[in-house]
Amino acid sequence: MKDICFSIIIPAYNAENYVEDAVNSVLVSRAGLRDRDRVVEILIVDDGSVDGTGQLADTIALNNSSEECVIRVIHQENRGHGGAINAGVEEINGEYFMVLDADDAVASDGIKYVFETAADSAPDLMILGEDRWYEDSDIVESYRVPEEILGSDMDAGRKLTDLRFVTDNWNTELRYLFNMHCMVFNTAFFRSLNIKLPEKVYYDDAYYFIVAAAYAKSVMLEHGLLYRYRLGNPNQSVSVENRVKRLSQHEKVIDSILAEYPNVQKAGDSAFLYYRLRLSGVVTDYLVTALLRCGDRAYGRKSSKLMMKKFKNIKIPKLSRNYFVLRGMNLMHMGEKQFGRLIGRK
Repeated sequence: MKDICFSIIIPAYNAENYVEDAVNSVLVSRAGLRDRDRVVEILIVDDGSVDGTGQLADTIALNNSSEECVIRVIHQENRGHGGAINAGVEEINGEYFMVLDADDAVASDGIKYVFETAADSAPDLMILGEDRWYEDSDIVESYRVPEEILGSDMDAGRKLTDLRFVTDNWNTELRYLFNMHCMVFNTAFFRSLNIKLPEKVYYDDAYYFIVAAAYAKSVMLEHGLLYRYRLGNPNQSVSVENRVKRLSQHEKVIDSILAEYPNVQKAGDSAFLYYRLRLSGVVTDYLVTALLRCGDRAYGRKSSKLMMKKFKNIKIPKLSRNYFVLRGMNLMHMGEKQFGRLIGRK
């Protein structure tokens, strides 16, 4: 069986309070492997940090690198989260790779599952489980590939030849797993796409989990846990306040995804279905922010109207319906919590 080198890209901007814990989670996960010959690579991308992140990263690499786990650091001018990932993809040596945000962690058995899956099936893309845990609490939300999808032999996983099965089963727990955190890509496959994440913007992960994933010809669904995602930090980009403040950046990411429309359309029906489904969700989230989360409701109506003009000649599932529902809610001063019920979202 071929030994597979697995790379983990850690984008790090002003992350001196977290990055060491992120690296330690990888070291613990790697230590759980019996096979000493399988090398893991950690690439910390210091993205123009102005705190002690860069120096700490160098110290971590110096003190913790080994033959089993190589740790390297790239220092660059600030290019944003997407720019850090772009730089990392250019530099990694692993046959497979994932992105680990500096304030999150790899699960203790996560690397084991990656190696087992890659060795047995060699897919373009793997999807594994995620725990979302809240700071300063015992609350953990766990998401796994559903048992009914994997069948009786859950350890064997399920290999797909395209993404049609995913779109057909989107209203299962799969909808929570097709995100950046749960994805492991074949490096050669990803590089062959010649795509770059948008830089110096937030929410670039949408480009990653929509565009890159859409082109995958082989996808492996695994029940194992890969990622531990931290929630509850008010500085996170997913907080309501930051979503409103960064609405224009969200728009730039959508523009980047939309620019790929003709290319994905040529990639086949399953790729196009997945792309349109995910784009509908991302744009709907933009509309929710503009129309329901934004305190200036008139500004929200103007922003959402301009967004919908981009889709005048492009048909995206349920997008127009969602827009008119949200616009009506905006005019009636209704809140976000009522939206899911109105559109029948589970």
